[in-house]
Amino acid sequence: MIGEAALAYLHENDLYPDIKATLETFWAKERQIEPLAVEITAAQGRKATGGRWTRPDLVSVAVRTYRYLPGKYMEVVTFEVKPADAITVTAVYEALAHLRSATHAYVIFHVPDEDAEPVKQTIEEARRVGRAHGVGLITMGDPRAWDTWNELEEARRVEPDPERLDEFISVQLSQDAHDRIARALH
Repeated sequence: MIGEAALAYLHENDLYPDIKATLETFWAKERQIEPLAVEITAAQGRKATGGRWTRPDLVSVAVRTYRYLPGKYMEVVTFEVKPADAITVTAVYEALAHLRSATHAYVIFHVPDEDAEPVKQTIEEARRVGRAHGVGLITMGDPRAWDTWNELEEARRVEPDPERLDEFISVQLSQDAHDRIARALH
């Protein structure tokens, strides 16, 4: 039985717009980035994206520069979202599959306060698996309220094959995102 706060988000896709808004604002600000794109990529119908677990729920793309390093660095961060009634360690493996084509991968679990105790052990197991594989884990009680977000594990940066990364951007993101990324890199 799920609590009242979870009922507001009966389906996973109900969470996406509020998570997207929070990623574009508070999450980006905390990471000191200006995203070129934050897109909901889950709802692409039957579009071929490369096989099982290759389509994340959301993607954030930014280009970073550093004071003492030459060049520009792409950050393509994927997010696998699970509502309160679908929290399992399998989500970490789904996110791990994204690392073939992205620089960072996170799982976001929707865990309203009243639903926290029953999933505590599952979250700890997901946390251990995530840590072992470099997948980040975030829990949040309200996708709109940044103060309810808790990053339990930080995603480790990986360097995917450039061809896979390029194909991922081409297939998963909108033409508008493609244009913004191209402008930022040139």
